[in-house]
Amino acid sequence: METIFEYAQSLVYTLLGLMPSPHQRSSLEALLGLFLQAQGQAIPAHCTSKSASALSRFLNRYDWSTVGVIRATRRAMLNQVLRHLPPGMTTLKVILDLTTLPKCGKFAHLATSLPSEVGDDSATVQTDPWVRVLNGKRGLHLVMLYLVIGQWRVPWSFCIWHGKG
Repeated sequence: METIFEYAQSLVYTLLGLMPSPHQRSSLEALLGLFLQAQGQAIPAHCTSKSASALSRFLNRYDWSTVGVIRATRRAMLNQVLRHLPPGMTTLKVILDLTTLPKCGKFAHLATSLPSEVGDDSATVQTDPWVRVLNGKRGLHLVMLYLVIGQWRVPWSFCIWHGKG
């Protein structure tokens, strides 16, 4: 039986193998290192092995397949879950959950502002604000889809809740 460390290591190697160049592989390694340090400082500026601008370019501009990374991660999660299921347990439960990431203050980057169509360039209209109030909670509301198999609860997909209208 594979330990959790061996499983995580094989997943990381699979994701690194999806990167098309050595530079992209080293950038992904640097980002994973920031997340795995668990110091609460996953900001690219805190990285000691890569510059913040190199990590920003990696996250914004490269052509690596996001779909390929998602598929590889999902495949690895499902294989791990299925390997550790007790014999005969095949029940799959699907849970939809509305999760709120609370926000205080103003977040200009979480609202799309476009010029109004009247012709006045100074007027802007918020067409798609992501920070909303729902049930008295102000924040970014995510609809999460979880798969539950045995004791495993795997986040599978999400979308941003936009509210009515």
